[in-house]
Amino acid sequence: MTIIIGLIAAAINIIACIKNIKTGLMLYVIFVILLPVIKIFGLTVSYEIFFFMPLLILVLVKKSRIYINGIHSLLFLYLLLTLLSTLLTVLFNSEATLMVLGVFGLIRSILLIVLLSLMFNDGHEKIETIFFVVIFVNLIVVLIQMMYPQSVKVFYDLYYKEGLTPLKTYLELGRFYRGLGTFGTPIYLGILSLIIVAFTFSKFLSSRYSLKNIIAFFCSLVCGLISLTKIFLLGMLIIVVSGILLYVLLGYYKNIKSKQLLFFLFTIIMSALALNEIVKYSRQSGFFIDYYIEYLTKPFEAFETRYDSSSGNLINTYLTFTDHPFFGVGKTIFTNEFIGDSALITILHDTGAIGIAIYILIFMKLLILQLKDKNITGVLIIITLLLTGFAAPVLTSIFGTLAIAYLSKQNSKSSKELIKKDKSVVEGDLLGKEQDKGYAFN
Repeated sequence: MTIIIGLIAAAINIIACIKNIKTGLMLYVIFVILLPVIKIFGLTVSYEIFFFMPLLILVLVKKSRIYINGIHSLLFLYLLLTLLSTLLTVLFNSEATLMVLGVFGLIRSILLIVLLSLMFNDGHEKIETIFFVVIFVNLIVVLIQMMYPQSVKVFYDLYYKEGLTPLKTYLELGRFYRGLGTFGTPIYLGILSLIIVAFTFSKFLSSRYSLKNIIAFFCSLVCGLISLTKIFLLGMLIIVVSGILLYVLLGYYKNIKSKQLLFFLFTIIMSALALNEIVKYSRQSGFFIDYYIEYLTKPFEAFETRYDSSSGNLINTYLTFTDHPFFGVGKTIFTNEFIGDSALITILHDTGAIGIAIYILIFMKLLILQLKDKNITGVLIIITLLLTGFAAPVLTSIFGTLAIAYLSKQNSKSSKELIKKDKSVVEGDLLGKEQDKGYAFN
């Protein structure tokens, strides 16, 4: 069943790519987030892996050039560091186990950032569409999971793959106790919801909102709350406060109109009423919502299960980092290590202090570009990535790759100059088109 869904989606994706590569890339992201896992030849793979190579080939055939900007260069430097660290660890430490899938996963995520950047040459319309579609579908799914919690077996058959403990646990319990959406874990539903809250809320603040943004905003509030994740509940407050501060500091308040202020107040009131109803219904449905809301009064306790050096999940991982502080151990793993719960810990484990320094450079460069352009949207997305990085390895997930691709393209001066210069050149295939020199793979 799932292989048929995967093949149909792949056929649609191929047709879309042939007609318009940007539409094809947009569909790929939507399918990655929404489609169930694909079971083929005894293996369970995501659509992200299933269609990545065909997507890469189609982009190379359709695009006469692929631009590499400064952010991409730093990411390739990080990839090189990871590969070198992995090689050295495998050669000189017999206790290390090579994570082959981890190596290919990192390569795929960095290449995907470069590919997805092609979507944003002409603005943010594509990312608005992606956010609207995926959060609207997830709203429908989480409402089903809330109203019919015994439907867990259906979602297990569609979305389960190894490592998705929450979905497996709920199957054993016979019902949902948190919303998972189209994911096997609530944390990714919470992360998706928080990113969309940041994006749409920033549009309200900068008076660039549309009906699509408004609907996506309310959908993300509902999905995020039903996910019952600490990162969404705490992150939403941080995003709202940060957004208002940026609104004042960047001078947007000087242009505020009475109609905009009334709409903003209306949005706050409607959000509060909607969230109140969701909390009530969640309690009636047996969801443990009060347990998670309590973290709003003691936010730092949310980090104890992961980051406590004496009793958290990452004790052995800390020991690995202290033994290899500068270059890490690459994509290898030692006995009793747990490294999948945090982007920060993953970077420290894989590439040590040098890898952290590279990512600091990446985010500093992105942040400076957003502040220079007074781009509230970009700053809030960066804050969201940093926040969610404490809860999951988000930077190599589809959410992180999409966000970094968007940020690196929206404000990249060198990319904009090259795109402007390239408007006189008709995009074609790799055969016979004259191409100018520049920051591009020809």
